[in-house]
Amino acid sequence: MVPGTDAEAAIERLLARPEVDRIDCRNVAYGCYTFRVERAA
Repeated sequence: MVPGTDAEAAIERLLARPEVDRIDCRNVAYGCYTFRVERAA
């Protein structure tokens, strides 16, 4: 995410796509994953 971006709205838009069931978020500076957002069952 870019500073000033609405993360919640971006996550909702991505999860609204039927082919997306999870979003893996990572730190671009270090390349490590920090958390995952999954679609509710």
